[in-house]
Amino acid sequence: MVAIRGAARSLRHGHDGRGSADGKLTCRWPTQVIDEIAGVIAKDRFVRSLGNGAVPSEALTLVREAVLHDPYHDEWIARAVAPAGASASGVLARLKAESVLRFGADGTYDGATVAFHPTLPKSPKARRARAAAQPIEPGVHQQQTLIADEVRKFSLYKGADPDLVGVTTWAQPWVPMWLEWEVTVDGLDPPTLAAWSLASVDLVNASATVDGASATLRGRAHLTTGAATTLHDAIADWLDREDKLDIDHAGVVDPDTQKAFRTLDDAVRQLDVVTAALDGVRTQLLGLPVSDGLRRPGDGAGGVANPAPIGAPHSVLAGTLTLTRARLLDAFGRTLDVPLGQVAVPTRSTIAAAPNALELTPRLLRPARWQFRLVDAATPLGREGVEARVDQIEAALQVNPVAGFVMPDHLDESLEVFGTDGAPIGELLHEAVGGGVTWEIAAGRDGPVDAGPNYGLAPAQAALGAFAAGLVAADVQARAGQPLDPDAAQESALSALLRAIDTTLWTVDTFAALGSEHVAGLVGRPIAVVRAQLRLELRPPLDVDLRDPQRAAEWAQAEADAARYAFPVRIGELTRSDDGVLGFFVDDDYAHFRLVDKAIAGAATAGGRSRGQLGLYASVNGLPSGQPITHPYIAGTDDADTLQLHLGQTVTLTLFMHPAGKCSLTSGLLPRKAVGLARDWVGPGLAKIAPSLRTGPVLVETDLDKEGQVRLPKVSVFGKDQNFLWRDTPATWRTDAILAATQTALLPDTPAELREGWIRVAPDAPEPGGAP
Repeated sequence: MVAIRGAARSLRHGHDGRGSADGKLTCRWPTQVIDEIAGVIAKDRFVRSLGNGAVPSEALTLVREAVLHDPYHDEWIARAVAPAGASASGVLARLKAESVLRFGADGTYDGATVAFHPTLPKSPKARRARAAAQPIEPGVHQQQTLIADEVRKFSLYKGADPDLVGVTTWAQPWVPMWLEWEVTVDGLDPPTLAAWSLASVDLVNASATVDGASATLRGRAHLTTGAATTLHDAIADWLDREDKLDIDHAGVVDPDTQKAFRTLDDAVRQLDVVTAALDGVRTQLLGLPVSDGLRRPGDGAGGVANPAPIGAPHSVLAGTLTLTRARLLDAFGRTLDVPLGQVAVPTRSTIAAAPNALELTPRLLRPARWQFRLVDAATPLGREGVEARVDQIEAALQVNPVAGFVMPDHLDESLEVFGTDGAPIGELLHEAVGGGVTWEIAAGRDGPVDAGPNYGLAPAQAALGAFAAGLVAADVQARAGQPLDPDAAQESALSALLRAIDTTLWTVDTFAALGSEHVAGLVGRPIAVVRAQLRLELRPPLDVDLRDPQRAAEWAQAEADAARYAFPVRIGELTRSDDGVLGFFVDDDYAHFRLVDKAIAGAATAGGRSRGQLGLYASVNGLPSGQPITHPYIAGTDDADTLQLHLGQTVTLTLFMHPAGKCSLTSGLLPRKAVGLARDWVGPGLAKIAPSLRTGPVLVETDLDKEGQVRLPKVSVFGKDQNFLWRDTPATWRTDAILAATQTALLPDTPAELREGWIRVAPDAPEPGGAP
C-alpha cells in the first residue's frame, strides 16, 4: 500500500460538516446573512432589489452577500464607495483585511488565517515550498482557525459568515482518483532462503541480503481516504469508550491525555493523505493478465472463464519492492508526478541494503496451507493417518490421537507410563547402583519381571513403547565409555527430560481448562502422548486456464521449483499460556527429544530427587540455581526447535502435551494455526490414572488371621483408600489393603516378613448391581 501526503484530496463528499465543531453542516437564519459593512457600505448600496416580487426576500440578502463577500470585487467596491476625488486606499485596505481574514493569502476559504503565526510563511508560494520540504505540524490549522475566530470579532461585516461548503472559490480542477505506479520487485525465485530465519511470529532477514531475479511491474490503483478515516475512527471510538468509563469513574487516562487525544483526532479528521493498494502485483508475478474489471469474462455456458496465463509464473517471493515511478490522475484527466525523493518505509519493513525499499518476507505466490492434523494413535510412520474425530453416539467410530499418558513422579524421580484408559503400563526410573535409566513393568500388570517397554502393547500404544525404549537407549549411548562412578555428578537422559518438562510447564496455565479432577495432579501433571501429521500443501491451479501445453509446463516447473525450498516451522509457543506443548519427537526419532524453544535448555534450574522447587514461581524465595541441560538426549542445537519442511513433505509428530492445552504452529509463511485435544479423548483415562509409589522393605505380619493386611503410614496425597502391591511369585502380583499405622506399639505374635512393593490408590468400588 502507498500513502501520499499533500495530494490535495477532494472533500466534496461526506465532509459537509468540516467547518463546525460538531461535524454538522452550519445553517444560518436570514438575519445572520451578511448584507452590509457597518459604517462603510449600506444594505442597498449596490443591489436595491431583484425586480420581481415573487422572489423571496431572503434571496435578496444572499445576492448582496455574494457581492460584498467576494474577495475579487474589493478594488471595484472600494472605487465605487469612495467619494468623488477622494482616495479609495483606506477602504480598499479594510476590504482586503476582511478578505484575507476569511480567504487567507491564497484564496482558500477554510476558516483559518496565516496571521500571528511565528513561522508560517505568509505568501502562497512560500507555503507551498515549505510544505514540499517540511510538512506542517499537526494542529496548526486548528490553531489558526481559533485565531481567525478571535480576530473575526473585530470585523465590520454584520452577520455570520457562510459555511465552508457555501462558498466556492476559483481553483484549477483537481480531484485525484487514481495512482499510476511502477515498482521493481527483487528476490523472485531466490536460489536459497538461508538469509531468512523464523522469529517469534514472522520470518526475518538478519543478514540484510537479497538474491534472486528482478521484475518491473506497472499498474493503476484507485485512491481512497482509508488511512485518515481509519485513524480518525480508531481515536474517536477510543474516546467514546473512555467517556463511558469516566461516568463510572473508571477512566484509563487522565484528562490531559484525553485532551491530547481529542486534539490529535481533530488534526487527522481531514488529514490530506490518500492511499492506494498496489493491486495486481501478485497477479503479474504469476504471469496472469491484470483486468480493471470486477468480474471475469463469461465462458459462454453461464459460468465464468478462468484466466489464461500470458507469461511464465514465479513461485516464491522473498526480497524487496521499490517504488520507481508514480503519478496522480484526477477525474478531469490531469496528471501530477509524485516526487519519490522522500519515500518513507515503515521501520519494521526496512532493510539496511535498500533504505527506500519495502521488505517482502518469503511468501508463496500461490495459495497454500498447513495441513496440521491429529491422527489415529496407531498410525505407523510413512502412512497417511486417519484424522482424529469424536463420535459420542457410536463409540467404536471414534478415532483417538492419544496413545497414552506419561506422568512425572517427583517423589521417585521417575516417569510413569499409562494407557489411554488410564491403566498403568510401566515406569522409567533410575537403577540404584549406577544411576542409569531402566524400565520396569507396571505394578500389578501381568508379565515377566524383565518385560521390555514394547511388551504386550496394542498398536495404538506403540509410540509409548518406542519412546521408553528410545530414552533407555539414549541414556546407554550417553554413558558409553564413561566410568561407573555412583558419586559422579552425571545427569541421566530421564533427569534431563524431567527438567525440560518442568521448565516448560512454567509457561503453561495448567489449571486453565482441565482443573484437577484426578488424583494424579497432586503428584505430577499427566502429559498426553499425541500423534499428529504435518504437511505443507500448495493449491492446485484449478482456477487457471492451462490448456496451452507450454503454459501448463511452465506452471508445473514453477511448482517443482517451489518444492526445492525448505520452510521453517515451529511447534508450540512459550509466549502463549494456553499452549500445552512440552516437547515432541519427529518421524519416530525417539533418540532426541525436541524442545518447544531452545531457550528452555539454558533456562532450566537444578532438579532431581528431593531437589527442585514445587511451589508457585512468583511466590517463593530461594529458587534453585540455574543448571543448563547439556545431555545429548535433549536436542540443543540452534535449529532443534524448528523444523524445515518442503512442499508436499509429510512429517509425523509425537507430541507431549498438557491434556487441556493447545498446540500452536508458527511458520511466518502462513498465519498461525492451533489444534487442541477433545475431552472425550483424555477425560476417561485421566479419571482412572492412579499413581504408584515405590516403598519398602516393610515389615508385615504373617498371622493367617491378619494376612492380606499391611499396617504402615499412608501417603497423605493419595487419599484414604490405598493398596500395597507386591510380587508373591516372580510371575504374579498380590494386592493387600493398607491399614493406617498409629502410634500404638503392636508386636505380632508370629515372625514378621520383609516385603517390597508399591503403594497405589485403590480403585473405586462398583455400584451395587452395576458392572464390575
